Amino acid sequence: MDKPLLELRTVAKQYISFHLEVSLSIRPGELVSILGPSGSGKTTTLRVIAGFEKPDTGKVFFEGRDISIRDPSKRKFGFVPQDYIMFPHLDVEGNVAYGPKVQKTDPKAVKKRVSELLGVVGLGGYARRSVHALSGGERQRVAIARALAINPGLLLLDEPFSALDTPLRRELREEILNIKRELGIAILFVTHSQEEALSISDRVLVMRDGVVVQRGAPSEIFKQPTDDFVARFVGSANLLPIVCMGKGDRGLMVQGERVFTVESTKSLPKGEHAKLMIRPHCLYFAGSTEMNAIPATIRRRQFFGHYYEYTCQTPGSSLSVVGPEFHEVGDDTWIAFRPADVVLLPEKKP
Repeated sequence: MDKPLLELRTVAKQYISFHLEVSLSIRPGELVSILGPSGSGKTTTLRVIAGFEKPDTGKVFFEGRDISIRDPSKRKFGFVPQDYIMFPHLDVEGNVAYGPKVQKTDPKAVKKRVSELLGVVGLGGYARRSVHALSGGERQRVAIARALAINPGLLLLDEPFSALDTPLRRELREEILNIKRELGIAILFVTHSQEEALSISDRVLVMRDGVVVQRGAPSEIFKQPTDDFVARFVGSANLLPIVCMGKGDRGLMVQGERVFTVESTKSLPKGEHAKLMIRPHCLYFAGSTEMNAIPATIRRRQFFGHYYEYTCQTPGSSLSVVGPEFHEVGDDTWIAFRPADVVLLPEKKP
């Protein structure tokens, strides 16, 4: 396995009402997303890495060297903040070339580099255009090309698509993956969108209240959340309170609204309280004799093009069910889940 390109070792930063403490690593060529709600510490972590904030304790290493107190301009990281700004008096080429020119790079090399990068971000032929004539998506591409123009060792992106509409966000996600493929650069991507994080990342770090609460591959984060917060933040989740009843013939027996059979890698003692996490697409409409069937009444139906989302009232809770079938609001029905399609979340001890 490659040695870490970037490593944060127990980096801590104390503010009046917020404490950050985070460890992370990024390997060469890897795209890692930091995912979390507003105020979780995502941008602060990025600013510590970029050098705009100094850690109170802990170390930041890049290529094996301690850069914790190194000036931001000496770190040679490409940084695209949320509120990126174009230089209004410069055309597209001038904006992208700004960094290399400040570094006194050979003008011919700068021109060649700018031309290559505009091609990479899909703006070939835009060099002489005024930035005032660009759309929001085109300006974002210019900002990314400008960050790449200094040949950075790492690209830092702080919620770069937050101001863009959904189709454009999807298009630019493809551009980020294209940049990663063509340039082989490592990327740290900060976002509050689980769709963005899951769709483009090699690994995802979920943050809450200044700490990383789970890290792993996107599929692992989605399918095996470690607690209620991750389950709900990374996609929709139904959470059913249960009590463990012990092993049965076909799996672990738990008492919820009914007695359910589940498959779980977690072993819980009899009488232990926990929650079953069931994604809406893992629930389905079934007959009353189906394993793990629950009686329900459909209270709401929403159409999303390729599927319907139903809110179903059961005797003890309200569950979200996703599927292609059409059902009438007010229908009495049964919904069920397969034993392997749930995650057991043990109750946290105080």
